[in-house]
Amino acid sequence: MRSSGFRRDTEKAREFVERGRRSSAESLKPKKPMKRSQPRRDWKDARAKCEKQGCRLCEYWPAEAAHIVGREHDLKPNEDSWAFEALGKVWVDPARIVPLCKGHHRQYDPHTRGVNEEPLDLLPYLTADEKRQAFEDCDYDAFAYLQRLTGQRYVPVKEAT
Repeated sequence: MRSSGFRRDTEKAREFVERGRRSSAESLKPKKPMKRSQPRRDWKDARAKCEKQGCRLCEYWPAEAAHIVGREHDLKPNEDSWAFEALGKVWVDPARIVPLCKGHHRQYDPHTRGVNEEPLDLLPYLTADEKRQAFEDCDYDAFAYLQRLTGQRYVPVKEAT
């Protein structure tokens, strides 16, 4: 049976115990509240849309509210800045949300999709209003728009001269 080394070296054992005491004493000190990395969001209207529809692909209910392009578009300062001041929250526009079940949401988001998992083509399932809003959020860049909604890479082809 191997010994841990602490039995033979009492100085190491004392040092180990003292380090534990210091760290536990430090953990008892009052800590500053953590700063939020994202502002608070008002999901009321977006969640109401999800509760009415269920998953857009498989109709599973309840559905999660998946951002079509990204959360950063909830923060545009030129839109309803008075709402943020009044509510203290950023309003999530239902046109920027699509209801998806947990599995389809994971498959759609590139940061949660598995390495060997096929990207989800969401374009055929969006309404005209959602497509318009997504195109606007992509700054009217057709390649960025198609890449985000279909999960495929689009590279412009050079014309032969």
